Amino acid sequence: MNRLLIALIAGSFAAAVGAQTPAPAATPPTTMQKLETPADKAKQAEVKAVTKGGGDNTATGADAAAGSAKAKTEKSQPKSLTTTKEKQQAVQAAGKGGGNNDATGAAAAAGSAKAKAEKGDPKALATKSEKQQAVDAATKAGAQNAGGGK
Repeated sequence: MNRLLIALIAGSFAAAVGAQTPAPAATPPTTMQKLETPADKAKQAEVKAVTKGGGDNTATGADAAAGSAKAKTEKSQPKSLTTTKEKQQAVQAAGKGGGNNDATGAAAAAGSAKAKAEKGDPKALATKSEKQQAVDAATKAGAQNAGGGK
């Protein structure tokens, strides 16, 4: 049993070592492979030139720190709409935009007065018998209009 365990451990160790061996080196180009044309070399040179430093990346750590400092000082400064008048003008300008928001104080008061006046009016069908008569009449009218498909 001990020999079996030793053999298993040695086998797993050998497998782990074998998996870590480096890959075989790439074969050098042979004469059978396609040779680079001058056009290919020109493209490669163009790509290298663009990749090397053609960008406009002038930001440095100092520039970033200056930008952060500027943002920090602007954060504590008051916003552009500081006075009540400026705020009211902004709200009115937003209200003039699209939408159906014509609810003013006068319109709301008129609607409330109308609802209060109609509150005391009796309902059209106050009793149960009146409601039943209305249902019966509607049912009769519906049956007469149906016509049975003729």
